Amino acid sequence: MAARRKMTQKSGTDLEGQSDPHAPLESKKLLDAAKPVLEKLAADLLERAKGSAAVTAALQARHAAEQAARRTADPFLVWQGNLVDQVAAAWLLSCVFVRTLEDRGLLGQARLAGAGAADSQRQFLELAPSLGERDYLLTVFRELSRFPAARDLFDAKHNPVWLLTPSAQAAQ
Repeated sequence: MAARRKMTQKSGTDLEGQSDPHAPLESKKLLDAAKPVLEKLAADLLERAKGSAAVTAALQARHAAEQAARRTADPFLVWQGNLVDQVAAAWLLSCVFVRTLEDRGLLGQARLAGAGAADSQRQFLELAPSLGERDYLLTVFRELSRFPAARDLFDAKHNPVWLLTPSAQAAQ
């Protein structure tokens, strides 16, 4: 079995990292670690969506279009909750995918973790001091959408992260 190293997340959750980037994914551990993150992220996204009249209006218009196209029969609040869950999952999975690319050495520069990632984020925040971690993540996703192999995974047409953004605190 591959040698393991201990990683500590900002949330305080200890996860065993894999030193072998080609080792199989331990899906149960990933799901167990992801569940509380998804719950917090979904709650944050829902609060932000409900807290903005403009976002609520945009979501109501999107819901009406979905109903007109017969893609949903759910009432607005049910539909909104499902959309928020989908967007939260997209945020988490997008970050996991970026980390997977980093671990496998497929990115020229680490953006989220590993050698150089902290410098990359620090430089971003120095160049754009009014922006935060959420904007940094969106920039990373936008950067990856320029690669043909990742275009459909990260572009605004296909990835729900572009529909709703978490608070700066939740993005951390």
